[in-house]
Amino acid sequence: MELNYKVTSETADATPVKLTLTIPNATRVEAKYKDGQDIPAELNSEKNAIVYELSANASKDAGMQECVIKFRPNQVGNLTLTLVYDDHVDASYDVNRTIEIVQSYIDELICEVTDTVDF
Repeated sequence: MELNYKVTSETADATPVKLTLTIPNATRVEAKYKDGQDIPAELNSEKNAIVYELSANASKDAGMQECVIKFRPNQVGNLTLTLVYDDHVDASYDVNRTIEIVQSYIDELICEVTDTVDF
């Protein structure tokens, strides 16, 4: 899954913003920013989810942040991904996206997605 996001503000000074991406009912494979930097993940066993802490620099001229997240779905069905911004960004920008895993080739780390995930 490719994730693209941008956080802009009214000021030219960059303000660091943290984002939390939660993917339920899946196993982490790999996550990297486009520059090759690894994105660490935590397993939330209570929610049975992978949690990624992402970052962005909010400014008037902020650029697009891009990362690629590979995961293995644990089963066929719907997954609701959640992206939550920290307190620097109004909660109305937090978003949920549901993707449907219609067929899963667990051994090959391939899944078909019927909905595009754009945040």
